[in-house]
Amino acid sequence: MAGEELEEIQLPGFEHEQQTIFCGNVGNNLIIQATPNGIYLINPSESRLVTTWKPTSGTITVCTCNSVQIAVAAGGNQLIILEVEGNALRQVA
Repeated sequence: MAGEELEEIQLPGFEHEQQTIFCGNVGNNLIIQATPNGIYLINPSESRLVTTWKPTSGTITVCTCNSVQIAVAAGGNQLIILEVEGNALRQVA
């Protein structure tokens, strides 16, 4: 990228005040953003936050996903599985 500049942008729906641990594509054209304090489900085509999920204790340290499931490690000893159902996040384990 010789001679080119990078520019910071802010995407509507994203949590900009916290460090992003993970970001990925899920569901039907949705994006998740994981920060230490929560999981944010974002609809980029509508430029809006759809829903959030927050751990009951501790903070999120690790996160990954496939197209319908999100695995979250939180509080140092919890493994939580969330499923994307339409525009909702449901905790299944």
